[in-house]
Amino acid sequence: MKPYDQTAILFFSRTPRQEALHKQLAGPHSYRVSKVLLQHSLRELRKSKLPICPCLGPQQEGDTFGERLANATEAVFAQGYQQVIIVGSDSPGLNAQTLREAQAHLEEKDAVLGPSSDGGLYLIGLKRNTYQREQFIALDWETDKLQASVAKYLGSMQTDAYLLPSLTDLDNADNFAVWYPTLFAGRLFAELNNSLLEITEGQIPTSPTLAQGSQDIYRAIPRRGPPATLRLRA
Repeated sequence: MKPYDQTAILFFSRTPRQEALHKQLAGPHSYRVSKVLLQHSLRELRKSKLPICPCLGPQQEGDTFGERLANATEAVFAQGYQQVIIVGSDSPGLNAQTLREAQAHLEEKDAVLGPSSDGGLYLIGLKRNTYQREQFIALDWETDKLQASVAKYLGSMQTDAYLLPSLTDLDNADNFAVWYPTLFAGRLFAELNNSLLEITEGQIPTSPTLAQGSQDIYRAIPRRGPPATLRLRA
């Protein structure tokens, strides 16, 4: 089997409606925004030409996030793949090139990690022999401690990991308010603009400054400490 055929992408995400209810990225328009972001992620996954194993909301089984992700990961391995690249729909900067880069480095390393700026991870690539169910489930999922806990998990197995460039995860309206004005062109820019025109009454913001009529969406960004930093073996 060729390396290309040994690696599959696990696309693990909530449905747009679930994502909208959970994160509220854009107030009453969160569903439309979440749908655009999910469709964008799927386009990039398809462009990578890697096999895709989608596992959306109702397909996920387990009582906790860790259990659901572990079960989905094991389902990928059960199909015969030796390597899995786990991604979601909340990192719009993730593109096909990065996915192929992750696949290439996973041939040489036991793990590939994509750190997000909030202390989480937008991508986790693992070889089959790097996956340990109980330790995997116990990681600090959905927190800013995830990077540190994954580093500890891999370190306990003396595992080498390749680090991809950091990207932004969109976990709440504050993240979205900072990230959205940084878009200037492209298909995602156009689709989000079309979805948000009603919010801004036809005026698309070009900076993080809050418009008086959109304060429920573009909220002030709270101050917070720096995220945890990955510490891995060279």
